[in-house]
Amino acid sequence: MGKLIMKKFIISLSALLVILIFPTFVDAASLTVSSDKSTLPKNSIATVKITLDSNDEINVVQANITYPQDKLKLISTNTSTSAFDVEAPSSASNGNVQVTRAVTGNGIKGNRLVAELKFKAEKESGTATITLKTDSLAIRGSDQKNILETVRNTTIVLSKEPVVASASTQINISQPQAVNISTNSATIQWTTDELATSTVQYGIDTYYGITAKGNGLNKNHQIQLDPKYLKANTTYFFKVKSSDQEGNEATSPNYTFKTATNSPVAITPVEENIKTDNESTSNNSTVFVVAGILLLIIAIGLFLVKKGKKTPLQDSPADIPEILEPHKSHQVQTIQPSHPSIQPHITPTQPATHIPTETKKPVEPPIDLSKKPIHQDEIVTYNAGLSKKKK
Repeated sequence: MGKLIMKKFIISLSALLVILIFPTFVDAASLTVSSDKSTLPKNSIATVKITLDSNDEINVVQANITYPQDKLKLISTNTSTSAFDVEAPSSASNGNVQVTRAVTGNGIKGNRLVAELKFKAEKESGTATITLKTDSLAIRGSDQKNILETVRNTTIVLSKEPVVASASTQINISQPQAVNISTNSATIQWTTDELATSTVQYGIDTYYGITAKGNGLNKNHQIQLDPKYLKANTTYFFKVKSSDQEGNEATSPNYTFKTATNSPVAITPVEENIKTDNESTSNNSTVFVVAGILLLIIAIGLFLVKKGKKTPLQDSPADIPEILEPHKSHQVQTIQPSHPSIQPHITPTQPATHIPTETKKPVEPPIDLSKKPIHQDEIVTYNAGLSKKKK
């Protein structure tokens, strides 16, 4: 019996040593919610942190939380200090809060902050438990496996509202406003009647989600918002908080501001230049068309004038004898009108400007009567040849 107990003790001790010495081999992760106040008076605010503890590298974490709406009111969700720098879809409604965060590159391991929630007590008695649901996630980056095994909840005891401090100790906040607003920047400023801290909560809705704090105690407060959380042409909600050295805190109502739209890109008035070029092209085209028409008219005129003149080769055969005999006087030809109303037109016969070359037949030499006796038959033949030649 003693040996059996001793054996079990050794096995248990060995397992404990393995867990303590080689924690990286434990394939598990845990999510925890914890409150900065175990007792919360009515109308007071508690900060609840969501933390992840893992020995493996986690790339995505999702915390699904429930809380009693009749006892607690969710004021804000802050992820600006989260170890997971990538925001994924989150929601909050009807007593349920879902916070999803991720990280690029290598995953995160160890005990790391996921988000901070702020709750306000609505009751002055009883308890309120903020519960992490078992369907929450812790995704390991190496194999995309959910290794979440443990969730730890937190319970807050509600109590009566504390005695309100006298008016002389209250902080008065005045003139909260957003200034120097651009597409991705804005500055929140306000004043207090005594030295106090500077805190701004802002976001795209009344859950805010982003917190910015100033340094030291001031009466004139000014905080420039982080540009990486601002987008152009977007409405943001904000409120300011200040606390004095005695711990008296004042919170402003909710305010809004809207970032500027992106500046339009300057555009060179190209259309006017195009219009001027078109007008010049149109004017040049008109000139070319008119010039072309004039040249065509001139060409047609020259063609008609040239066609109307007669060349020497076009003269009629009847005119050739007259050309060959330039010694004859020019004759005037009178054309009788075919109708009494038509006046006669006189057309002078123009002298030919060119005599075409004519092939002449060789002339037979005359018969020398002195060298040869002439018979009667030869004289008759000779006279007949001369007569025929005259004709």
